[in-house]
Amino acid sequence: MAVNYSGNYGDAPAGCAIVDAATLTVTQLGRSATGMTVCGGNLYAFSRSGYGASSTSTYWCYNGQTITELPITVGNAYGISVDGVTGNIYVCSDGNYNAAGDVFCFKPDGTRLWKCEAGMLPRKVLPLAQ
Repeated sequence: MAVNYSGNYGDAPAGCAIVDAATLTVTQLGRSATGMTVCGGNLYAFSRSGYGASSTSTYWCYNGQTITELPITVGNAYGISVDGVTGNIYVCSDGNYNAAGDVFCFKPDGTRLWKCEAGMLPRKVLPLAQ
């Protein structure tokens, strides 16, 4: 299982860890995750720094052994989801608390497919079966 923790904003930093439920072994991933989701046995996450128009987000995937940076460029990330059928990655971004946010859809290689307005502070996309 993946555990995301906030730390104490002081001497205990935020982070993300994998816990083996059978052995209770904890593997620290060495980075924090503001938001995360699991699909196909992979952990997809983003780390957001800053707030408002100046915030930046980095995206990554952990496959059980290695972390791969994802070439996605959406600054104000609020949520991440992955479609288990297509592998497409959905990123929700805020509207800086005063405008509607957006949902972006990316191919697994990071190519942007589309973007649409989605209301105030969108957080999660759950693909429905067709």
